[in-house]
Amino acid sequence: MFSILLASTSAEVRSRNSQILSMRCLWALALILIIACLAVTVHAQDAAGGGVPFVKPFTRPLGITDEQWYELQRYAPRNRVAAPKNLRTLDTTASPVPFVSFPLVPGSVPPGSGDFLLTVNGSQFVEASTINWNSAALATTFVSSTRLTATVPAANVASAGTAIVTVSSPAPGGGVSNILRFTVTTPSMSLSFGRSTIDLGVSPNSVVTADFNNDGKLDLAVVTNEIDPNCFQSAPGMVSILLGNGDGTFSLASNLPCGARRASELFATTVGDFNGDGNQDLIVIINSFGLIEFEVFLGNGDGTFTYSTNDGGWDGMGPVITGDFDRDGALDIATPVDFLGAGVIEIWLNDGNGDFAFKSSMTTGTFSSIVNEDFNRDGILDLANSWTGSCDWECYTVYLGNGDGTFVPASSQPTSSGLLTGDFDGDGIPDLIGEGRFVKGNGDGTFTDIGPGPDFLTAGYRFRGPIPGAIADLNGDNKPDVVAIGPSNNILLYLGNGDGTFKPPISVAVGQSPDSVEVGDFNADGKLDLAVTNFEGNTVTILLQTEGYVASVRPPIKSDGSSVFRANRGALPVKFTLKQNNAATCQLPPATISVRRTAGQPLGLVPEDVYTMASDNGTNFRIDSCQYIYNLAASALGVGKYRVDISINGIMVGHAVFALE
Repeated sequence: MFSILLASTSAEVRSRNSQILSMRCLWALALILIIACLAVTVHAQDAAGGGVPFVKPFTRPLGITDEQWYELQRYAPRNRVAAPKNLRTLDTTASPVPFVSFPLVPGSVPPGSGDFLLTVNGSQFVEASTINWNSAALATTFVSSTRLTATVPAANVASAGTAIVTVSSPAPGGGVSNILRFTVTTPSMSLSFGRSTIDLGVSPNSVVTADFNNDGKLDLAVVTNEIDPNCFQSAPGMVSILLGNGDGTFSLASNLPCGARRASELFATTVGDFNGDGNQDLIVIINSFGLIEFEVFLGNGDGTFTYSTNDGGWDGMGPVITGDFDRDGALDIATPVDFLGAGVIEIWLNDGNGDFAFKSSMTTGTFSSIVNEDFNRDGILDLANSWTGSCDWECYTVYLGNGDGTFVPASSQPTSSGLLTGDFDGDGIPDLIGEGRFVKGNGDGTFTDIGPGPDFLTAGYRFRGPIPGAIADLNGDNKPDVVAIGPSNNILLYLGNGDGTFKPPISVAVGQSPDSVEVGDFNADGKLDLAVTNFEGNTVTILLQTEGYVASVRPPIKSDGSSVFRANRGALPVKFTLKQNNAATCQLPPATISVRRTAGQPLGLVPEDVYTMASDNGTNFRIDSCQYIYNLAASALGVGKYRVDISINGIMVGHAVFALE
């Protein structure tokens, strides 16, 4: 009886296992057929030209589990189906959205300056494009599709402050460009910051600046992993809108609505006017059940936002950048993605209402970041990317735009790539920097690797996260500077020399594990400030720029540079007093000097061992009676003219000029 029961039970188990195996085989076969059909559709339409619109996920098949639905979405060709979104017909007569290149020329003048000519370089300008100063149109001269000029009246720069410069083009199409900041400030030889901290949820990882409530004051949008109890399953991830008070402080106004978010974290956000209503909108990168997507939130103009749409479904996604890539008057987006372990740059076109559809893709390495510029100066936006991971296909750094949302590799590729783009050597042609190199643009889409550039621009870069750096003219000297995330709870400020080289970095302490940085004039004093998210510190650091240090030469050397001494006099004392924030101070930090011969032989820097005297210790000043004192060995210097520069934290803060005869 027992053996019969055992045999019967074993037979039932074998039968049930056979049924389960058959069901699994049928499911696997169905999954394979679905993937194959989708792949055939994709390949057929890709072969027909231009790729297939990348639309929202297809309908979930009946009778499958949550895990099976996840796997189907994960391993199918990312929901690329034949049914496109309703993209408007491309209007070849439309004006494209203009693009403004960094820097403006000039990008800064002292308060009280007279009328001056402003040159705006960029791309996609038309003859009717106008330069705007704080939204007011200036009388503009069209030079080419990549250059405009306008005279700025003296009244606009009578007092210190920061102006918003944009370019607008008329309808049909057209619209307003990205913004650049013009500072009205006295150039500074040093940088100094006051620091404050905003406690803001769990693991803030991305910050952007814009005027979200249209009051003329810069606001912040900060991505955190704070749990939002109003969202599905109390999903971690929140975007907080902090409205600026105009004095460098901020007030929490609202959080973005939940949108389509279902689970996991948020990574980064991008700002732009995606529906053309004049209000700033946001695109947020999200993790939804292990698939990376983007969500679009349309600004209401009062600091609040309305959820619009979501798209995507990748294993990874890099920072989103914006530009009118098909020249139809609507801001499109480009983003690097991890597509089943391979690096791809995808272009998504905007229908003008803030809804996006896939247009084209280009191969790249994994862990890529991208920037857009007009590298060959043909009036059409191009792309450059910097990738640090593996490359499974042909990978290129520079792609030149065709003006329809598609791109082709440049004929000659640079040997190094960059995370940031701008004109760093003052020739009017965009360059690349990053990965410790300066890559000079030649103006035809090709580049020349010149030499070392700011390092740490790739340090801490997280795929799906923000670019860890920014460009700006921090000290108002009309030379582009670079801000990078440092390795030791700090940021690094690289002041540019205007020729593609940079001074040694200035380290500024922030919070624990800084993750992203944004630049803006938060207190409207004409000096650019910084906002830094601190991932492990759960804070945002606000760095308001102050006046910094200014050293003034004291007798026996005259401040007007007319001093003449005997070359055989022995010691020549060089003395400086110091101001900080325009106030005299006796709190004198360590300072160093350098001596340069400007007339006589040989010209240039004088070696330290030539002018050092036993009474002084190398290049270090002695401090006595609230002043720096350094005794130069005049007899060793010899006949000639000399300039002595005093530096604090690697930044020159003053100088003395004299002659020996």
